[in-house]
Amino acid sequence: MRLIELRGSPYEMGHQHGAALRLELSAVMERFHRALAGPWRERFPAERVEAEVAAMRGFLERRMPNLLPEMEGIAAGAGVSAEDIVFLHCQPAILFAPQGCSNLIVLDGPGAPAIANTLDLPVGEGNPTVLKICHPAGEPAYIGGAWIGTVWAGGCVSATGLAIGGSSCSSTDPPPEDALPANFLDRLILQKCETVKDTIRLMETLTINKGGNHALADTRGEAAIVEKSCTQQRVRRPERGALHCANYFEHPDMAPLTGVPPAMVENSRRRSANMQALLARTGGQPALDDLKWLLGATIPEGGLRQVEDDVQYRTISTHLLLPGESAIEVAERWPAEMEFQRVRL
Repeated sequence: MRLIELRGSPYEMGHQHGAALRLELSAVMERFHRALAGPWRERFPAERVEAEVAAMRGFLERRMPNLLPEMEGIAAGAGVSAEDIVFLHCQPAILFAPQGCSNLIVLDGPGAPAIANTLDLPVGEGNPTVLKICHPAGEPAYIGGAWIGTVWAGGCVSATGLAIGGSSCSSTDPPPEDALPANFLDRLILQKCETVKDTIRLMETLTINKGGNHALADTRGEAAIVEKSCTQQRVRRPERGALHCANYFEHPDMAPLTGVPPAMVENSRRRSANMQALLARTGGQPALDDLKWLLGATIPEGGLRQVEDDVQYRTISTHLLLPGESAIEVAERWPAEMEFQRVRL
């Protein structure tokens, strides 16, 4: 597991990130440029890449200006250009839109509240992620994952007692101009929100460029799945102390907007059924060991772990988000002997 701890101003945090992962970031950038020079060249010509970079920089200058100094710090620490780091943040818009990840929120039982979460990526992507313990000046501290070289956050626990997971879900409604790039949403939530209620209120004011299901829980006992397309939003609340999501919209108003391929919807429904089966076996109060089993078992075994199959996705890491303990437990090794490592703020 890659783990770094960052403190200080946006630039200082970025510089620490870039310096700590200089070699890894070089490999990530090489792969990205190689993809654009090779199989993706016709689909994504240089003028489109330049347009994406300009749009990203313009958006950040208008909406999240504090992230640009952090990107500049990453570049300086890693010895690459600032434009390369902005370019890296365009990757989801340019190369692919992953449709992975599962989330089970549990509000009752030992260790609750907890979110059991998987990170699933297309086969061949490797593991380009890092877990960051962040202490940004003037903002709440948090633990969260990110792509190497990015300012993103995902699978997070904040010092305020808020936990954020999520599953991607492409939607059929087109994004409006100046929509928030979806990979920046969790970072914005961490900056501005302390509770589930705050987060839902903020998300209602936003449009995003890609849909998703957002799993939220806090130490005040609140939880929700926010199903958000590019322009629409609905909220699902827990039934009997638990709630789950995968890669399709379940709310009746949102289901018609699901833009995920049929094979992934079927795969998602199997994972949802496995989460529901665990809740039934444990009376809705699974212990942390039950959640760890769910995360480590493959889908045919009754769990959530993706292996190379008809949807060509693989689980690269699993997480228990524990806001009551300001901690995340992470496992990246399989099969059954995988060990979870606990990381605290």
